[in-house]
Amino acid sequence: MLALFVIGFLASLFSIIYLVFHFIMKIKNKDRVLSKKVFYPFFVGGILLFTISLSFFDTGTQQQLDAALEENEALTNENNELVSTNKELKTANEKQKEEYETLKEEYEKLQEEYEKAEDEIKEISSKLSDFDKTKKKIKSLEKESEESAEAFEEEISDLKSENETLQSKVDKLEQQLASRSSTASSSGGNSGGSTQSGGSVYYKNCTEARASGSTPLYRGDPGYASHLDRDGDGVACE
Repeated sequence: MLALFVIGFLASLFSIIYLVFHFIMKIKNKDRVLSKKVFYPFFVGGILLFTISLSFFDTGTQQQLDAALEENEALTNENNELVSTNKELKTANEKQKEEYETLKEEYEKLQEEYEKAEDEIKEISSKLSDFDKTKKKIKSLEKESEESAEAFEEEISDLKSENETLQSKVDKLEQQLASRSSTASSSGGNSGGSTQSGGSVYYKNCTEARASGSTPLYRGDPGYASHLDRDGDGVACE
């Protein structure tokens, strides 16, 4: 009869342990199903053997049985606690899942904003690159323009210098021609030909013109020459 008691007790204990193990594993795998072929035969068989063996035990055995029942009750209570804990964990898991979905949506939105910002940065960088190229081109054109202007000014200065030289030669030739004409007129019988006549007067510079008291000289006046009229306004030695 002791053997029946032990077998019944072990069968009941195994079924309880299996039940606890099932709930623990169900926390990890929600789809796990309790195997009725394993749990109920051991549980019912253990209870039957345990009950049958009770009638053959004395008071001491009854006390041991009571202790075993108390232990069984404790295991049952523990199992209930595990079930409650499993429900709490399941609820917490669902909340975490909801939070995860919310965070996932926020992350996707931030990712889209980041990609848009990255595209805008690339576009701005491209515009800045084009701006730098245009700026360099403008500087190059400005430099070429300055160089061209300097060359043009030098050319104008050279032309002015050549023009002044040519004008000086022309003035001298005109004066020589006027002098020859005056000499020819004098030799033809005209008296009183003065060296101060309009075509024969020549001043080397404004100092001589001022010394003669003839300044200012206007274009067409005796002694007027372009080399004395520096600004070309028709008035020399003003």
